[in-house]
Amino acid sequence: CVNPRFLRRAYSDAEWSPPDLRHFVPVSCRFERCKFEDAEMLHTYFGGGLEDTVYVNCSFDRSSITGTGGNARFISCSFRDVNIYELYANSVEMIDCKFSGIVRNAAFIGVVPGDRAAALGRARNKFQGNDFSEARLFNVELRNGIALTLQKLPPDWQKSLTSA
Repeated sequence: CVNPRFLRRAYSDAEWSPPDLRHFVPVSCRFERCKFEDAEMLHTYFGGGLEDTVYVNCSFDRSSITGTGGNARFISCSFRDVNIYELYANSVEMIDCKFSGIVRNAAFIGVVPGDRAAALGRARNKFQGNDFSEARLFNVELRNGIALTLQKLPPDWQKSLTSA
């Protein structure tokens, strides 16, 4: 069930309180300089439908996140002191985002699944310039063409990160 508040809308400089984010499923929205901080984001789907939801300069600092990436693009977003329990991101683009805290059981996929590629207008997910250097990574995968050389990784990344 999609909350009409998050259906094809644009938001700037908004702050969302934790109860608004329990089952967060925006569809084709645009968020600029929005704060999703100190939230417990359960069953999160960062972009529902067949179009991207875009986040630009948004903060998810100190939030706990469990969910699926959905169809989403994150540009210069902050994920500081987060606790990501699980995140499967097969149609997610991340550009110049900053991570610290704990990221566990996460998979970032470089190739868009065939059933979504035509609708999203891309076959590959852009994933570059992200800074994981202050994050603790456990069972995190960057696969299907995501270049490790285009990310800033923690010193011990080989113990906690897999790529293919």
